[in-house]
Parts: sequence; C-alpha cells; structure tokens
Amino acid sequence: RKLLLFPELHDHGVPFGRRYIDRLEAEGKFPRRVPIGAKRVGWVTDEVDDWVSAAIARR
Repeated sequence: RKLLLFPELHDHGVPFGRRYIDRLEAEGKFPRRVPIGAKRVGWVTDEVDDWVSAAIARR
C-alpha cells in the first residue's frame, strides 16, 4: 500500500482541485485522507484507484 500526495491524484485519474475533493470527502463520496504530518495529507492508492474504477463503472 502506498499513499498518494495531492499532485499524484491527477496521475491516478482524479482531475479535481483541492476544494472539490474536500467537498466530496465531506459528503462521503471520495476516500478519506490520511494525515501524514503537521500540514501534509495523503490518500491510500488502492482506495483512490477503486474510486476511479467505480466512477467508470457508473457511466
């Protein structure tokens, strides 16, 4: 398992900005971030990839 930083989300198929991701997380529609430092967060790669796959499947 690996953590993705915000800039790496785009490489995994997530084209959204920080505010929209914040909103999706608050609504429970995007994987929750993992605190990794005082001012740093990451997202679990597998969870993000699963979210992208589910978005593709919903179309």
